[in-house]
Amino acid sequence: MTHTPGPWTATVCEVEQRDETYKAHWSVTLEDLFADRDQFLICDAFGINQRSNARLIAAAPELLEACKAALDWVNLFALHAPYQFGNEDKIAEVLRAAIAKAEETR
Repeated sequence: MTHTPGPWTATVCEVEQRDETYKAHWSVTLEDLFADRDQFLICDAFGINQRSNARLIAAAPELLEACKAALDWVNLFALHAPYQFGNEDKIAEVLRAAIAKAEETR
């Protein structure tokens, strides 16, 4: 499975005023200042936690790469370390599950 390569960014794309409150609409897009928004839209975020959700989604490409690097390190450590801490298997399991979820191999 492939995904749109990052970096992605979370931005407020629309703000509307209703009475005395403002409603923001967050989007996740490619981090390209010259890109057409519709062509490079990753997703729109709605709801009560839209800002946090948009930022988490925007971090997804970097988080996936971090999980892969951490899993490589845990596997290498397990092979060559003179001692074990005892939770390497659990850490590897969590990392593999996150990678599988992101790559739809679960």
